[in-house]
Amino acid sequence: MPYIVTTVRLPREMLNEIDEIADKLGKDRSAVLREALREGLRELKIRMALDLYRRGLISFSRVSEITGLGYWEILEEAKRRGVILRYCEEEFS
Repeated sequence: MPYIVTTVRLPREMLNEIDEIADKLGKDRSAVLREALREGLRELKIRMALDLYRRGLISFSRVSEITGLGYWEILEEAKRRGVILRYCEEEFS
């Protein structure tokens, strides 16, 4: 996968934390930042999709599409985050 260079402004304290983690993991700063962004984006997508679901704006299957998670993974995330699932009558027929 080709990488594109971008610039981001970070407070010195945050950069120090990143460097400490990189040192402990034996990785370079860029690798740690990519991993942190990947995990952060995953979390943001889950949070956003479940919030939209909670507000009745999207279906459970759409949560799966947005997050890229399977049914059981979404159920676990919803449970962990206190999201109450909505069921329609057809699902009980």
